[in-house]
Amino acid sequence: MSARLTLLLLCDQVDTYAYLISALLAAGFQLLVGRTPEDAKELLAHVPADLVMIRHDGVHDGSLVGAELKLIAPKTPILLLTSDSHPLGPQLGIDSICHVDPSDEALARGVANFFRMVLTKQTKRWPIRQTGEAVLSPFDSKPLLQA
Repeated sequence: MSARLTLLLLCDQVDTYAYLISALLAAGFQLLVGRTPEDAKELLAHVPADLVMIRHDGVHDGSLVGAELKLIAPKTPILLLTSDSHPLGPQLGIDSICHVDPSDEALARGVANFFRMVLTKQTKRWPIRQTGEAVLSPFDSKPLLQA
């Protein structure tokens, strides 16, 4: 297994997301959990993270806390987790939105392994992107994700 990646999870429902947390740990992430936006900002200010995931009932669209976290760690990807099936538009400070069912254990493992793979390849082959830059796929030169 490659170098250990650090993931900051802002989550006020740790019990509800137990499958995802277990899957992230099994995928080899060092997991930091903040239960409030203030906890997450404090953790991120002192510990560098490779990825931030936001899942918090008080943060419905993620934009305000996403923007605040982006000021602390501008090169760190920030992901909004939602179980809402309605598509959300672009969110300030949020690089990506992931729709996930917290009761689906197989999906939780898939999400954890996917992010492990993406972050491992990204740190080996490509520099961490700046907000608004495209992330290139290893298979072609077309943008895979765009902010």
